[in-house]
Amino acid sequence: DAAYGKPLTTFLAGEGTGSHKLKELKQALSTGQNYRSTLLHYTKSGVPFWNEVMICPVVNEQGVIEKFVFVSTDVTERIHKNEDLLYNELRWKFAIEKSGDDYFEYNLETNRFFGSENLQSLLRIKNSDAQLNLSSVIHIIHAEDSEKAVNSLFNLLSGYTDTFQEEIRIRNKQGYFTWVNVRATITNRDLKGNALHLIGTTSDISKIKETEKQLIEAKAKAE
Repeated sequence: DAAYGKPLTTFLAGEGTGSHKLKELKQALSTGQNYRSTLLHYTKSGVPFWNEVMICPVVNEQGVIEKFVFVSTDVTERIHKNEDLLYNELRWKFAIEKSGDDYFEYNLETNRFFGSENLQSLLRIKNSDAQLNLSSVIHIIHAEDSEKAVNSLFNLLSGYTDTFQEEIRIRNKQGYFTWVNVRATITNRDLKGNALHLIGTTSDISKIKETEKQLIEAKAKAE
């Protein structure tokens, strides 16, 4: 009853709603367009909440708008979860940068790749958030390691495994192969289980591999 008779442009709006959002809503109503957006609204007692609003015009046989259908969904919990995820992701990137490892993330929906400068250079990607060419990834992996890397990635994307972890050789900027430990995991899937977002790290393990090689050679000589 409290909402009866109030214009949709001001209904539930408050000081934090945003004038540009209200302007978009008013324009959609005046032109008879469908409208969908997430707005910061307020309850009767003044408590703020995030409201996903959908408004659709209903027209008669003459094409005249008779009324609007208004649907709202409280998405406050979802917004807060997204904010927490972003905060944790930023902390993760900061920690990885300080450790000296390379990090990367890949959006499978948009085919967008973002990673540390070193990885972008190796993959021949000039700008952050760029389109990823799969051939660029295969190009830098040693031929003897590419099959196991592709199989492990397939298992991760398909949901057969929760993580990807492989020791492989990749071609560095100088053209030589370097041993790295690659770790990755899926951070988001859709309702059908399809992978949507992937994050991971690469650590240089060349010294470890060289030490292992020396130990094997020393053992062989001793025998």
